[in-house]
Amino acid sequence: MDFIVIDTEGRRELKEIAIIDRHGRLIYEAFNQAHNEHFRKSAAHKPLKTILMDFRAIAIGKLLVFHNAEHDLAVLAKSFERVNLPVPNYPKTYCTYREAKQQIVSSRYSLEYLAKKLNLKVDGRYFNCEQAHIARYDALFTHKLYLALQHMNLASTTVNPFGSSRVDNPFQTHPDNTNVYQ
Repeated sequence: MDFIVIDTEGRRELKEIAIIDRHGRLIYEAFNQAHNEHFRKSAAHKPLKTILMDFRAIAIGKLLVFHNAEHDLAVLAKSFERVNLPVPNYPKTYCTYREAKQQIVSSRYSLEYLAKKLNLKVDGRYFNCEQAHIARYDALFTHKLYLALQHMNLASTTVNPFGSSRVDNPFQTHPDNTNVYQ
């Protein structure tokens, strides 16, 4: 299934959003024009309503991946309510925070900690805590984390074709497992 990775910044209202496609490319980034502290000349400043309508159009029919889905979805819901738009029903979401808690034994599950623990890199660089909480930066690392968790999940469900093989003597024969050649 096609997926997008979303990171939001803000508490009561969306201040910044970044969306990464399944290939790890930034496909959307916007800053709420009501929050001037995020002003950058090259950044896309838009009204909150426009940002939310863009998000809704991009998200249709896709799996939505977040690092802390509960927080990001709450920010989005408050923002939709603030501009009097109906809150969309997101039928398919994935939370890397929640999934990491199930797959990785640790006492911490922040994006920074998991990125460092799993040696994740974006553009050849490890996670830098000074760039954390910038939507684009966090979304790119969440994408890498999502792929790593998917790989870990796949590896844990793959059956070792030699798991039940046993050689009692050098002259014993075993049928070849065709899966190995594939």
